[in-house]
Amino acid sequence: MSEGRIALPLDRVLALTHGRCVPSRSAFAATVDLSTDTRCIRPGQIYVALSGERFDGHAFVEQARAHGAAGAVVVREAALPSNFPGIVVADTTQAYLACAQAARELYTGQVAAITGSVGKTTTKAFCAALCEAASLGPVLATPANENNEIGVGHLLLRALRDAMTPRTLIVEMGARHSGEIEVLCRAARPTVGILTGVGESHLENFPSLESLEETKWGLFATGARPVLSGSDRASLARLSRVLDRAPLLCYAEAPVQRSDPRAGEVCVSAAGEGIVEASYRAPGTAESHTYRTAFPIPGAHHRLDVALALGAVAALGGNLDHAIAALGTLSLPEGRYQAIELPNGANVVYDAYNAAPSSTEAALQTFAARRARRRIAVLASMAELGPDAEELHRRVGACAGALTRRRMLDALLVGGEFSGALEEGAIAGGAPRASITRFASNADATEWLRGHLHPGDAVLLKGSRRYKMEEILEGLRR
Repeated sequence: MSEGRIALPLDRVLALTHGRCVPSRSAFAATVDLSTDTRCIRPGQIYVALSGERFDGHAFVEQARAHGAAGAVVVREAALPSNFPGIVVADTTQAYLACAQAARELYTGQVAAITGSVGKTTTKAFCAALCEAASLGPVLATPANENNEIGVGHLLLRALRDAMTPRTLIVEMGARHSGEIEVLCRAARPTVGILTGVGESHLENFPSLESLEETKWGLFATGARPVLSGSDRASLARLSRVLDRAPLLCYAEAPVQRSDPRAGEVCVSAAGEGIVEASYRAPGTAESHTYRTAFPIPGAHHRLDVALALGAVAALGGNLDHAIAALGTLSLPEGRYQAIELPNGANVVYDAYNAAPSSTEAALQTFAARRARRRIAVLASMAELGPDAEELHRRVGACAGALTRRRMLDALLVGGEFSGALEEGAIAGGAPRASITRFASNADATEWLRGHLHPGDAVLLKGSRRYKMEEILEGLRR
């Protein structure tokens, strides 16, 4: 898409950022257009000097002026070159998000916001594709996993800058600290909020699981209509808070017990290989509508992701028939349960974009049902789990051990900081010690696999991003 300029009212920007104009208010036009990148800044734009742990945009203010910027948003007034106007704020990142709020106030389309401990990016991808199919497009969604204040700010501002103004925005939101989701929602003002579930991810950054749950529940602080996982304990415990908003509960299997009738239901259940039954019951009604359609992606966790996306379509008022008809065209984002055939006839399932206990267990269960001569799971450790990390790794190991005991897995490789806990859990779960191998590096794991893989075998690679398990994949490809 080609991009134009954004005309944000200066008065509103100053009010939201609590900014102070230097040398005076008269140095700026009545409207401002912002940029955070000096490499592509255009004459007349205002440069925002964002700062983070590894960078400081204040070092590039002079460069911004040389490229034609009309001023800069800074924390340190001393960073402004002589005779260069500035808006001085307490925090440029928060100021940028406040400017994004000003953009949201001018945006007339609908906003769907997505958060949760696992499945955010996959649900976002499904949601974007199904909203397009359901006549809710053009759709603009968060690229990659740019789900912090800067990423949310970029998306909200881009919604006004794109030549083809999107009808629907899909905003992914991540939280690394208490209260962050509510902060993002006060800028984005979502029409619909999709909560994929609350698990153990990023626990080391929160004082307790309850704090993490309340942070994720901040998704609904500004009035968004909830789309929730019907299997998520935290969501069910708080359902009574939002029953007046016609929430939708989403399932990967038909629920054993019907929820509160004031909540609607979306269910996507397995009906054969590559086939699902999708059902929808509107809030406050008793009748369900059921459809049988193709869905090529295995795993109950992926059926939950697509049920949440269908719930978003319904909540946004899209054509649900068209969305369900499009399920057969969906694919997973790169790095999520990606099947790759190796030159020797073995197969790798690469699912190491990231990992949490629940997502690792789901990947193991799905992989164990895969047709293969032998199934080998390679598990690296999981990050940011806080003081319960060892116990959570033992839990995941026990899941793998139980699958090995039932002969659904043939071998298990474990590595990373908590490889010992993974091994202990696997043995406790019933895996024979001889079926478990600990690896010290990706090179070691690659060498072991090269010596043991045969045509028809399948390998699962699952672990947190910090362990760079793509190195194993590339080593096997070579």
